[in-house]
Amino acid sequence: MAIDIPAKLQQSKLYFANLMDKYVDTYVFGISVSDCASDKTEYAYTLIEALEYQMQKGLGIDNATTLAIYEKLDCITPIYNTPVTIDESLLTPISNNPISGLVVYFSEILGSPYDNFNLTTALNAKFNNPTGTTSQYIRGNGSLATFPTLTSSFLELTDTPDTYTGQAGKATVVNALETALVFVDFPSSETTTPITADLTVGGIDAGEVVPAGTNIQELAELLLTTTFYPTFVNPTFSLGNDAGLRETGSTVSSFTLTFNYNRGQIVGALSGGIWNPSLFQNYRAGASSSYTINGATQTGNTYSISGYTVLNGSNAFSGTVTYLIGPQPLDSKNANYLSPYPAGTSASQSSSFTGIYPYFYYKSSSPITSSGMVAAIQDGLATKVVASSAGTLAIPYNLSAQYLAVAYPSSSTTKTVYFVTTLDSGAITLVFNPVAIESVNSATGLWTGIDYKIHTSQEAITNSNTTIELRNS
Repeated sequence: MAIDIPAKLQQSKLYFANLMDKYVDTYVFGISVSDCASDKTEYAYTLIEALEYQMQKGLGIDNATTLAIYEKLDCITPIYNTPVTIDESLLTPISNNPISGLVVYFSEILGSPYDNFNLTTALNAKFNNPTGTTSQYIRGNGSLATFPTLTSSFLELTDTPDTYTGQAGKATVVNALETALVFVDFPSSETTTPITADLTVGGIDAGEVVPAGTNIQELAELLLTTTFYPTFVNPTFSLGNDAGLRETGSTVSSFTLTFNYNRGQIVGALSGGIWNPSLFQNYRAGASSSYTINGATQTGNTYSISGYTVLNGSNAFSGTVTYLIGPQPLDSKNANYLSPYPAGTSASQSSSFTGIYPYFYYKSSSPITSSGMVAAIQDGLATKVVASSAGTLAIPYNLSAQYLAVAYPSSSTTKTVYFVTTLDSGAITLVFNPVAIESVNSATGLWTGIDYKIHTSQEAITNSNTTIELRNS
């Protein structure tokens, strides 16, 4: 017959557990240990088993049965009333008994006398793994062991580096001896020697040298991208005015000179990471700092002139702008490209309007001579037209038995052809007398002694057409 002691013990414990409630109430309480006689120690193991069973059921010292068992056991095991020292000979007989381990452990940590021992407190502390009360615990076999020390930092481990200082960006690897962890630099992924391209690839032109030390990121950018450069529209400058065409000698109550400063453009910019060659990047030149117009320096670009007397011919004015350095142009990789437009002052810009002598026309039911036309002009009877007479003159026609005279400054080209319609046109002498030149004064005194060419009609004219043109040829 095979003998299996562990199996027999397990089987016996199961059988004993079924009877334990009755056992505790009858047999255990049948033990009389009131006199704590030494011969009663034979019951100690039975009491220990009963106490262990009570604790497994969750019945602590506040349970009457548990308390009674405890008191009986306490009476016949007086060794625990003295300070505990670990004696392997005492532990060996009950090395598999967890209750004996508890008593030894908590007698030690709670101190003597043993009368102060509270079993509930001890058991709760035992199974809740107390910290700070002791550095040791009793194993299941009754031996002492030291609680492990917990670490709160990677650096506190015994096989790791002891500082992070100076290790930024490094990797952790197992050392060559395979005994610890150490910090090392990441493996290099750079070119080791210069490389001269023998063909154009991406942004690398044939013959271009890729230097040693170029990392994988830089090399990928060179292969997959190219650099685009912006184009420039240089700044422009001009001076304008709103005076318009004026009669010589007249007074302009007010007009404005305007300096037009266009800062130009840097054309070509990134949009969503893609180069757009027609996108505005920035201005080419810097902002204006001052304007000098007609001799006056100011921050604004307009200058008003009042009470100005018009000269014959060109009435000219000038101006400049002073500007700051322009923005730095950037290429498609946001690197500086060439240089900013330098600060400076523009070349002088001019603007002018023209003062002219007007031309005149006069209608009368009576014949008009050249001297009669002069009189009509000087008396203010003739119609004045402030416009250039250098080209074709368009004269209101629509005559009904009337004479017509036309006068224009002698500096203008002589008119030789008339035109009413295709069928009514030809040499001017078919309608007008030969041109005469007379000295004329302004009816309002704006000018005097100006020679005028005068055409007078040969006879009274009736014509319903609205316009007759006197042309140079």
